[in-house]
Amino acid sequence: MSVERILKLFLTFSVAIFFLLINVNIIALLPSTYSKQVENLKIDEITNGDKILISDKLFKIINFGSSGNLVLRNGKYAFSERELAHLKDVAGIFKIIRIICIVSLIITVLIIVNLVKKGVKFASCFIYGSLLTLAFGIIIAFTFDSSFILFHILSFDNDLWLLPQTALLINIFPQNFFFHSFITVIFLSVSELLIIYFVASNCFKERK
Repeated sequence: MSVERILKLFLTFSVAIFFLLINVNIIALLPSTYSKQVENLKIDEITNGDKILISDKLFKIINFGSSGNLVLRNGKYAFSERELAHLKDVAGIFKIIRIICIVSLIITVLIIVNLVKKGVKFASCFIYGSLLTLAFGIIIAFTFDSSFILFHILSFDNDLWLLPQTALLINIFPQNFFFHSFITVIFLSVSELLIIYFVASNCFKERK
């Protein structure tokens, strides 16, 4: 296998990984991700004012590792110690995701620069990347229940994610939320890869 083919293979995987992870990050960094979920809470003890505070706290913990609990207007803590510990683990996962995202972007840029200098075509890598992403999405979508559990087992070295159904986190983020978010990430990633394919095809002169 030639060096160019190896580079294109790496490019295919790196663009797929980058767009998947960047879209995961975008969803996590949108305040509306949290506010919409919290607004749907049907717990009498939680007021509208509490809901604003809860969504803001979740945003800060997950994205920036904010510490400390939140006291609701009824004087009770919003989250249990177990929930807070799990949220801390989630924040750690997002740090890793962002590092991988940056690394995959750097790899992508370096490979593209190398291929452009050599006059080697590479736009097809974005097509293959979109197909790879789509295949991954279809497999996970049809096995989501088991994949969801497997993801937690592989990602966390504890069982803090096994929360009771009465936990506030479970009520804010039911499994359906993660399924719909996953489908959104796949859709955005495939769409973006296809758009870049057409842009790359038209912007770069490539040889066969």
